[in-house]
Formats: sequence, structure tokens, C-alpha cells
Amino acid sequence: MPMSVAAAIAIALVGVLAAPCGGQEAAAAAPPAAAPGLIPEWWSRQVVCTTPRATPAAPVIDGYITYREWYHASSVGGFIEVATGNVSTQDVRLYTCWDDTHVYLAMKVDRPPMHPTPRATFLPGRHDHLWWKDDNVELVIQPGRRERGNAHFYALAVNSVGAWSVMRGALDGAGGDTAWPCSWRVAATRQGLEHWAAEVAIPLADLEGCERPGPGAVWFMDAMNQQVTPAKRMVDLGLIWNLNRHGYRSTVLPAFVFVEHGPVARPHGIGRLPVSAAQKAAGEATVGSRMVFYNTGTTPIALTAQMQLFKAAAERPPGALDLFTAWDIIQHIRETGKPWLDPKQEVQAFRSEADILRELNERYRFVKEHHGEVVVPPRGDTAGAAYSPLEEPLSSGEYIVAWRYADAATGEVLSAQVVPFAVLPGLRVTLRPYFLTHGRLRAEASLENLVVSATDRVAFELRVGDAVLDAGEAPVVPGAEAVHVYLDCREVRPGSTATVTARLLRSDGAEALRNSAVVTRPPTPSWFGNRIGRSAVVPPPFEPVRPDGDLSARVWERRLTIGAAGLPSSVVARGSELLARPIALDAGDAAVAMPPVRVATTDRDAEFAAVGRIGAAAARMRTVLHYDGTARFDLTLDPGAAEVVLPRLILEIPMQDTWAVLATHHATRTDPQRARSTGFAGSVDEWLAAYPDGAIPFSYAVFVGTEDRGLQWFCESDRGWANADEERVIRIVREPGATVLRIAVADAPLALTAPWTLTFGLTVTPVKDTRANRAVFRAAEGRPYDEDGLGSPDFRKAAHDAYAARGINAVSIYMTDDNHFGCPRMYNPAQEAKVRAYVDLVHRRGFRITPYTGWGVNANIPDFATFGQEMLAEPVRNIGWGCFLHVHNQVLQDWWLDGARYTIEECGLDGVYGDAFSMPRLLQNELEGYAWTDRAGRPRGTYGIWAIREFIERLYVFCHVESSRPAIVRNHTNEEVYAIGGFTDERVTGEGQYHAGDTLLGVHSPSACRANFMTHLNGVHTVGLWWNYHKLPVTRNEMHAMFLLHDVPMAVGGGIVQYYGNQIGYGRFARPWVHLRQIRAAFDGARFTGYWQDPGVRCEPPGPLASTWVGPQPGQALVVVSNLPKAPWSGTVILDRGRLGVAPDAEARDAMVDEPIPAEAGGLPLEIRPQRYRLILVGARMPIPDKARRTDDDAAP
Repeated sequence: MPMSVAAAIAIALVGVLAAPCGGQEAAAAAPPAAAPGLIPEWWSRQVVCTTPRATPAAPVIDGYITYREWYHASSVGGFIEVATGNVSTQDVRLYTCWDDTHVYLAMKVDRPPMHPTPRATFLPGRHDHLWWKDDNVELVIQPGRRERGNAHFYALAVNSVGAWSVMRGALDGAGGDTAWPCSWRVAATRQGLEHWAAEVAIPLADLEGCERPGPGAVWFMDAMNQQVTPAKRMVDLGLIWNLNRHGYRSTVLPAFVFVEHGPVARPHGIGRLPVSAAQKAAGEATVGSRMVFYNTGTTPIALTAQMQLFKAAAERPPGALDLFTAWDIIQHIRETGKPWLDPKQEVQAFRSEADILRELNERYRFVKEHHGEVVVPPRGDTAGAAYSPLEEPLSSGEYIVAWRYADAATGEVLSAQVVPFAVLPGLRVTLRPYFLTHGRLRAEASLENLVVSATDRVAFELRVGDAVLDAGEAPVVPGAEAVHVYLDCREVRPGSTATVTARLLRSDGAEALRNSAVVTRPPTPSWFGNRIGRSAVVPPPFEPVRPDGDLSARVWERRLTIGAAGLPSSVVARGSELLARPIALDAGDAAVAMPPVRVATTDRDAEFAAVGRIGAAAARMRTVLHYDGTARFDLTLDPGAAEVVLPRLILEIPMQDTWAVLATHHATRTDPQRARSTGFAGSVDEWLAAYPDGAIPFSYAVFVGTEDRGLQWFCESDRGWANADEERVIRIVREPGATVLRIAVADAPLALTAPWTLTFGLTVTPVKDTRANRAVFRAAEGRPYDEDGLGSPDFRKAAHDAYAARGINAVSIYMTDDNHFGCPRMYNPAQEAKVRAYVDLVHRRGFRITPYTGWGVNANIPDFATFGQEMLAEPVRNIGWGCFLHVHNQVLQDWWLDGARYTIEECGLDGVYGDAFSMPRLLQNELEGYAWTDRAGRPRGTYGIWAIREFIERLYVFCHVESSRPAIVRNHTNEEVYAIGGFTDERVTGEGQYHAGDTLLGVHSPSACRANFMTHLNGVHTVGLWWNYHKLPVTRNEMHAMFLLHDVPMAVGGGIVQYYGNQIGYGRFARPWVHLRQIRAAFDGARFTGYWQDPGVRCEPPGPLASTWVGPQPGQALVVVSNLPKAPWSGTVILDRGRLGVAPDAEARDAMVDEPIPAEAGGLPLEIRPQRYRLILVGARMPIPDKARRTDDDAAP
């Protein structure tokens, strides 16, 4: 051992070896020992951390550990997994601060990767006994030293939803009182994708005889993650239950030293350290610790720093003790002079102290140290900060990192901890079975922390008992995190357990490492292979496909004629030809000769074929037009025996300018490293202004049209394409007499050496009649199974009465409990009974009811570890609330549809709602054929549109035809894909589309709103969501100015209907939803004319936009005039009464407040505030609600 260690770092084991900790004094510096040589002699067993004053204010106790409110609190990590004796693989963090009345604590707990939802069977609030009943945190608190008057400890357990129990006990007694009265404030939330958090405020007035916080005071606290799912684990900070440490009355409870301004201790890494961008670029990684200290005061804080790092071999010797077990045995021997008697440790129990110390020091070798002074500067505009790292290049092994920071002037220890951790060799085996569909087992071996070369390989073997069912090998790629193979598991029978062993083999075949994992196959679930939604029918309101000549077919409101190469030569929608010329394939100087023929026609489909050649390649196009107006095109090119090179292959869709007004596109690119999930919605002119030459990268769907007719091209991926510039794959081009959507499948030479198929789709809108869908007016509610979810019976009756009086005819609820969030059915019988009772009540009151049923695959569903894994997207992605992103394969479809059937037919609900559940995303599921590699060897993905379309059509057919209780399909998505959205009754949208603007026009333009939200005339009824997902400084009433212009309804919560149902007015924060709905309902069946269609309204000076509803009663019109800019407008609104069909002397009234608008020569004088609107009734009146509350000012409530 280096002499510098003995000379500079020698510290007595204060409170453990030198003096008993019964007095619970915080660790103090000791003089250097003469010749220490043993790890326990150098460092304190007791963790020490500071607790600073809350700055700038006390945190809000709501269960959310927000960045700003806890930024100046100290935190401590390095929690130990009791089972291993090393730092837990799931991080736990404790935060502490104080003020004159309270001590504030918070804990953040990471969950196991595939089990993100903690169990919570107790509801929020205080309970008698919560310990080890749920996934909890426990805090043990001794609020001061005995000699300073404290005589009690307190133990608090909290679960992830805010249920809690607290016990007070005497330090000199036994047991404790869980009925002890107190006014502690406790809150918890599952606030993160992979973690949950709890916050506590402890009133000092509740703690009899406590040591009051302030400089010089010390409390003793331990924190534990009490995990019970998926397996019981104890993850503890101070290891106070270790051996003889006496638990709640332990002598080694971590010490928390109260300070005024600092140092605020904030570890930024313990163990394997986060990799910086520079380290990642250099291929480097390190272990050790990174400490950051803050100072909120005006004077510098000087600390003495002492840090050391030790390392042992990665494989712990058989029977070897972990650090803290050995340490506590030594402590016991020294304190009692007796051997440690432990029936679990027959061999070690009778070993001598010297033998145990020798074991530790022979296992662990000194690696690195740092000692010196750290000065934390005073605060300026922000808190002063100092950084103190100790780092070593990463390699496999068990480690100990230890630090001690003391006040340079007094020697008082302010931060101290000894943290054992492990960086174990890789080859950890994880299994993902595909029992149901593919009969394969994905076996992956981690290469983490391994030294490998390109000549190494990993061999996998699948066994059941002694029988080898399959084997495979994967080459090792240096730098890769893992390797995997697929093993044939069809012979793994239900009820049997299979073992997969992975072996790392060197180039000479020598085995360097092996590891195994097991999986048990349960019986095939009853839901798999069901036929739900597979009836060969045409569901209403769709109409059957009808032939119209040899090469033409009709669907509702549309007619397609198939021409050369099996592509449409004519597309007629709502009686108008959309194409400027036939859709065509441009192959350069390679001739396209593929005459079309009709193959067959049924009620559901019209099939055509075109066979011939494109250049020297044999070509066949299969074209199938479905009853919703979506045509699928499968072009297969076969070069034959010799390579064929096509100079280019470009699909051109030329549209008449009249109908090429609006455009949308969806996510772009299939390279996961460069893909962007955001799309575009707006006018074609805005597209051309946004994109140079109108060109964008590959996008899986592009729409060009108007609000009531158009064409949407879509394609799952650009696999096999040949593009000279991947930023310019799809273009919109203005030509004389045409607007052309040009898709460059190949704008560089396309070399064909084997048969290749290009599949794409084309949907002609409108897809269906949505008038019946728009007659549904829904109020969003909460959770009827919660104790206070929807209130008392009287409360519910009042809400339902308000709904009925104000035109609501449907409600939506959250159906599943938090542990099964987003599932298509309920799995909690007690909660299901409450939901069923509420469904019956709602039906008796005359409303229909739909639940929230779709958000990924919840990790708590039965058989998730086996069959559920088949439903997951690859790469696996946690999307929050206990769920993982999904892939629409047969397993997911069958499971989800069976759940929907149960919810609708057995539980009586009137439909289902998928929250982004049927939205295409970039996936790389290998067995589904979604993962591929481009010509440059880069991994690519696929947007699974056809599988999603299959799923949602099955759902729609079930709900509208097969179900014993007709139901509806609600869907949330971003820009619409009509081939998917056509099979919905209601689309809810408004989260992903809004831009992060600070004005109404910054949020989205009128054309963007028209393209994105005004989809009902194209066959998808949209309800605009405005929960202000991005927290923009725009209010609901300001958004009404945009929504009313486009005749788009806005989603509404039941509370707004009930509590704001009589509100009227144009104020920024007014919520006149009910009154606006009633005004609009008076014009159901009217002719709507948008501001872009010359509605017969003119504003002088120009600025506002106006849309109108005329009829259905003769002589009546409704006009909305919206001033969208963030500036007031004052002028005259001039009505063309002839176009509006109203009498020349018909009175104009403000529809919002039922007041006349005096006419002056030339028009109606109006003032409209910024981002607001005015509603004008001509020839009609709409009474205001009884006891109307008018809000016209802009003051926030």
C-alpha cells in the first residue's frame, strides 16, 4: 500500500471503532494514525450529509420533485442493495432541506426496467400499517441527539400514490405507536417513465424534544426502498438492519448536519459514472465519484477533501463477505470481545477478526486517491459551485469509493460515505419469447464491461432438460453493447421451462465466460387466434364497392379508373376530377409497358392487375381498391438471371390546382438516428415556403387536397430505394396547369439483382359520411372507481342534470386502475364492479359512455413476461404509466380486441378510446420484417401502417357489425392518416401538432388548422383537444377564435359543463363552451362557408377572417369574425345579406351576449380584442343562460 495513504488519509473509524455511536454525534476528524493498513480503519461506517436551509423557498409537497424547488437541497445516493452488498442497479436518491417550521424530505426511486409500475393497493392518505404491503419508501428519523433532549424515533412508510403510515417509538423502549397523531404532509406520484417520487414536510411542532434545525444541529435519518414487485428487495442507505445494527434504534443511522447556506451536497455520480459527450466520442468510460457542492451564502466555504478508490476482482470468492457485513462483524467483535454467532454463516461465524480483515485487504487493492482543499465560492447571480471528482477508467470488478469532506476551520465532517459497487462482466442473458406467432426466442447477451475482439463470437444453446432444441452463434462487434440470435422454440411445450446458455468464445474456441437464463412457457392464452373483426362485411356507413366499366370502380362519393401500370388515370371525388393527368411511373429511358386488366370485384374490394415490363425488368402491379377508398399497390420487379439497372423510378401524382390547396406530411426518415417524429400541416404555399424547392426527406404519408376532397399517398419505408439526396425524396412542384406530388423511389440508378417489391397506398377522400359522428357531444370525466373520483351520488346527479340541460349526450372516463393503465379491459375486480355500477347509472340517465383504453402494453397484464413481450416495439421503449410501446402484430391485435370485446359486451361500455395507440411509429421489429439495412450498412426501420390499418378495421367492424352492443371507436393521433382514421368515429387531436408559439398564430396558422383539424368533410370527425399540453400562453377562449372559423368542436371536461355552463363572454379566461355549443346547435344542418370561400362577409379595414352558417331556417345566419393577430382590431363588418339569405332589415345581434349590434351606413361597427372573436346572429336570437355569468375582462381568475 502506498505510504502516502498512511501519511495523508488515515482516519479513525469514528463512532464504530474509536467510540460507540450511542450518543449519535456526527463524525469528527481524528488525528492521523501511525500505520493503518485495513480498510475499516480509514473510514467512518456512518454516512454524513448536510441539510441546508430551503432556498429560495420551501418546496411544494405535491409528489413532484421539480428541478427548481429542490435545486438547493442536499441529496444523497449510493443506496445499497442488501442482497448483494453493492450499490443498487436501480437508483434511489434522498433530498433534504429545512426552514424555521419544517424539515423537508423527498425520495426518488427508480423501478426495474420492465416493471415500471410500483404496486399501490392503499389509497392516498394515512393508514395504520403500510410497511411491506406495497412498493414503498421508508424513512427512519431520530430528530436530534439524546443528550440534546431527543428521546424518540419516527418511521414513515409511503407508497407511490401517497398512502402513508407513521410510527413513533421511544429510543429506550420497544415497539412503536402507529396511531400517534401528527400533521405531517405527505404526497407521492409516479412522475417519471421509470421512477416514482415522494415528498414529506415534517412540522417541528410535532416532534417533542427534537433538536431544532440550525447550524450545529444534527438529525439521524435512514432511507430505504422497500420494493415488493416484481420481487422483494431491500435497498437501504445506512444498512441500519445489518446484523446487530438495531434497526430503528441503530447506532449508525446516517447523520444529517444542518447548515445555513451550505455546503449543499449534490453527488453527480457514484460508481459507474455518466458518460459525457466527449467521453462517448473517445470511447471512454470511468468509475468513481463526482461531488458538486453549492453555496447560497455570501462567504466562501473551505473544505478539506479526502477520497479513495479500491478495487477487487469481478468474481467474489465463494463464501466471501460483502463489505458492510464484514465491517459490522468486525465492529461487533471489537465492541463485545466475543465472536459473531450467526446461524446463516456457519464458517465465517468463527473466523477471527484478523482473518476477516485479511480477506478484505487481500481482495481489495488501492487504486487511486485525492486529498486537498475544496473552496465553494459565494453566490453571485446563482449559487456558488465547486466540483470534486475522483475517476478511474472503467474495467470489470468490485469497487469501494470513499470520501470525507470536513470544514477546513473546525474539522467538522459535513459529507462522508463509503460506497461499494460492482462493474460486473457482461454476457448477461435476456430472453424475449415469441411463442405465439414466430416460434422463436430472442436470446441476447450483454457485452457490457467485456474486453472482446472482432474474432470472438457468442454461442447460444437452448435446452429443455437434457434435450438441445436449437443453437446459434453471433459474431462479436467491438463497441457493440450486445449480440443476439433467434432460437427455434416451437418444441418448448406449455408448462415447460427452457434454459438458454450463452458462451463467449475466443478465436481459438476457448470459452472465456458463460451465463444462462430461463423462461417458462405458460399455456396458450384463450384470446390468441380469435376472429374478432374478421367478418367479410362492409360496415356502415361505408358502402360496397361497385364496378363502373371495365377499369373503373365506385365507392362512396368517389370513382377511380385504373390506367397504365395499374395506376389511377382518373380520380373523381364529390363529382370533381382531382387529377390533371394520369398518375404515372417515370423510369427515364426505360419504357413502362404494363396494360391493366380487372381481376375481380366484391363488395369489399375491386382488384386489378397490370403485367409487362419496365425496361429490361419483368413487372407486375397488383392494385386493390378497398371500400373505404384506399387502394393498395404492389409493384414487383424481377430482373431475371442478369442484373437490371433502371435509370430512375419516380411516382408522379399530378393534381388540378383547384384541389391542391392544403398539404400534410408525417414523420420523416427511416434512419432511427435521424428520424423526426414531427410533421407538417398547412397550405401548399406554406409547404413551398417552408421547404426549399418543395422537397422533404422520405415521409410515410403525404396528403394534398382541400378540406373536403384530396389524395393521400403513404408508404411504410424507403427500403430498396435509391436516392441521390435523402433530404430531397418527396417534392411538391407547381407546374403549368398542375400541382405534382413527386415521390422519388429512385432518382439515382436502381440496380436490381433479385425480385423486389414496392408497396404503397393511395387514399381518396372523403372516406365516409361523418354527420352522425358530429351529433355526439361528450364530457370528459375522471375515475369512478376512486374513493372520491366522481363524488357523491348527489354530486353525480347534479353533474348529469347539468349535462342533460346543456346538450351533452355522452361521457368518457378513465376505466382501468393505475396498475393497468391504458389496457383495453379491467383486471381489478373491485374496481371493475364500481365502473360497471357507474356505467349502469350513466345509461339510466340517458348518456353513452366510453373509456380510455389504449396506451401501449402495460407491464402488469397477465403473462406480460412471456406473451406480452411479443407485442412490444423494438427497440423496447418505456412510454410511461407502466406501459411500453407496441407493435400491431397478431398477438397485440388479438389480445387488445378480446379486451375491447369484454369491455363492450360484458361491462356495457359504449366504445373504446386509443390514445395514440393506432399512430404509425418507426419500428425495428426483426421478426415482423420491420428492421432492415440500407446500402451503406446503416440500420433502418419501418412505419407499420398496414398492420395498424388491419387492427383498426377489425376493431371498427366489431364495434359496428359484430358486437351485441353497437359501439364507437375513438382515436387520438397527430396529422391524419385517412387509411387508418377512416375506421374511427371520433378523432381527438391537439397535443403534437401545436407549435411552441406564444401567440395564437404562433401556435398554428389558419391553413394549418384547416388541414389538420377540419377533417370531418374528408371523412374523419375531429374534436380539437386544448388542454394546453405544451403550457403555451394561449387560452381556450382564444383558441375558440381559430376553432370556430373552421367549424371544429373543442373537447370539454365535465367540470366546465357543470361549473361554467352559464358563463358567457369574450374574456381571455372565459369558458363559454356550453353557450357556444348551443349557438352552434341551433344551426345544425346549415350550410357552412369558410373564410377562404367568399362567405359574404368583408371587414374594413381588412384583417379579421369570417366564416358563416346559413340556414337551415330561412332568413337566419350565424357569422363568426375572428381577429387572430395579437393586436386589437376596430372597424366595420360588412355583410352581403343576399349571400347570407337574410332580409335587408334583419337585425344583427351579438350571439354571445344577446345584444343588438347597431347598424351604421355601410355595416356593423365592431371592436375585437387580440386573438378573439365575435359571433353575430342575423335574423335570429339565442337567449343567454339563466343566471349568466359574463366575463369580458382579460384578468386571470
